[in-house]
Amino acid sequence: MQRLAKEEAVTALRSIFNDSSVVVMWQHQGLTVEEMEKVRGRARELGGGFKVTKNRLAKIAIEGTGNACLKDKFKGQTGIFYGNDVVSTTKAAVEMAKDYKDRVKVEGASYEERFLSKEEVEVLSSLPSMEVLQSRIVGLLQAPMAKMLRVLTEPSSKVARVLTMKPSDGGGS
Repeated sequence: MQRLAKEEAVTALRSIFNDSSVVVMWQHQGLTVEEMEKVRGRARELGGGFKVTKNRLAKIAIEGTGNACLKDKFKGQTGIFYGNDVVSTTKAAVEMAKDYKDRVKVEGASYEERFLSKEEVEVLSSLPSMEVLQSRIVGLLQAPMAKMLRVLTEPSSKVARVLTMKPSDGGGS
């Protein structure tokens, strides 16, 4: 790689490390180009990205960023999942690692300037997505109001039914 290309690569990686709230480290061995494209596509589907990195350049780029706790983890063939949705990013990394379990493993992640172990990444990946959590909260907030509205309108609907009954509907003589 020529010097200018290396500088551009470092700048691009630094941008990723600065702009991403979570970065998940991946060690991979022997994945084909098609498999790597599948990994990138899955990361994009979930709103993040995936990049295979040159370790030396990544160590330079990560210095001074919020993800610097990963600096010592760049060994072997490394890839990074990155994004701003912690659950989606970790979910993509863990799912794809399971798909290629014999050739890939999650090494850990950086979130809020803190290193997360493989186990912590797996726990995060099992959480519901932000959209699901938001919809659950809205449902919880709406349920009491809906019940109250039903209780308040029920007496008036009973009165209306009684008033609209025909004498033959009453079941009398």
